[in-house]
This record gives sequence, C-alpha cells and structure tokens, in this order.
Amino acid sequence: MKKKIRGRKCKHCQGLYKPDPRNLKRQKFCDKPECKIASKKHSQKKWLIQPKNIDHFYDHFSFI
Repeated sequence: MKKKIRGRKCKHCQGLYKPDPRNLKRQKFCDKPECKIASKKHSQKKWLIQPKNIDHFYDHFSFI
C-alpha cells in the first residue's frame, strides 16, 4: 500500500503543494518560479553562514 503524501505549506508563498516523494523530508518550497528563486536564495544564505564557508568569497585573489 502506498503512503499518502499530504500537502505542505510553501515557505515563500504560503500555498499548499505536494512535495516530491523523493524529497519528502527536504523540500520546503513549491515549484512556482518565484518560489524556486526564493529557495535558491535561502540555500545560498544557509551555505554562506556555515563557519567553513564564511570567507569563501574573500581574499581569493590577494596574491595578484
């Protein structure tokens, strides 16, 4: 018997959507274009605040 996938609320537009079965625990945004952009911004911000990534874009070309 298949599991019934419940609708979730998108973090950006607050609309209900059905998450992809392969990403049930990770998907937080729906598939609307503006929500995909918000998802990308959220992911990049989350990546950048990690301690190992904070200075990734700084001091890269100090040797030039």
